[in-house]
Amino acid sequence: MTFTGTATSKSNVSGSGSDLAGFLIGVPDASAISFGNADKYLRQSVYNAYVNDDWRLSPEFSVNAGIRWEFGAPMTELKNRLVNLDLSNDFTAAAPVLASASRGTVTGQQYPDSLLRPYRLGLEPRIGFAWHPNIGGSLVVRGGYGINYDTSVYPSLYLQLAQQAPLSKSLNVQNSAACPLTLASGFNPCALTTQNTFAVDPNLKIGSIQTWTLEVQRDLPWSLQWSGSYLGNKGTHGMQ
Repeated sequence: MTFTGTATSKSNVSGSGSDLAGFLIGVPDASAISFGNADKYLRQSVYNAYVNDDWRLSPEFSVNAGIRWEFGAPMTELKNRLVNLDLSNDFTAAAPVLASASRGTVTGQQYPDSLLRPYRLGLEPRIGFAWHPNIGGSLVVRGGYGINYDTSVYPSLYLQLAQQAPLSKSLNVQNSAACPLTLASGFNPCALTTQNTFAVDPNLKIGSIQTWTLEVQRDLPWSLQWSGSYLGNKGTHGMQ
């Protein structure tokens, strides 16, 4: 429960109330509570494979290239204690869908136990080069390009999917004339109270980032070295 002095303040006079007085008369200004089973047994399978090689195409030019496949499966819970929302295409209707009863009542879709469908196209190509324009000189030009997928996105999402109604409950109520609070009834749900919820697109695509670099380097007199570089990146399907 929160006491801010609003309940004992004068009408239209900001800061005139006392939080201690509100506590003594038993009138909180807000109350919040969350409860449910905190023991969650989340499971995830992660697989990856890669090939990589170097090619010296000439004394001045060499290439390093490869490709990696990264797959992090959506998580499951040992006792199927996960909840997402089954949403209509126009977002006008929604209903909870549980991993233990994974057919949506709104769309009729059958969801996997993870409630999210896996994304298996996590191919990560990488290529880099080094070029010496003059074998006898110190000038070197290097560059590279690669793609990386964020396979670590699932844990934070599933911690929220595992703590939703009807598996758990949370209330956040503000004291008002329509919803009066007291110490005895501070956690009673008000008719005007909106239940918070959380949902993830069941066809979620894993975010990726493309990175490219270009660097020019050469030696200078007195054991000094000069280098100039450019780094660029572009994110796709990032979390919002």
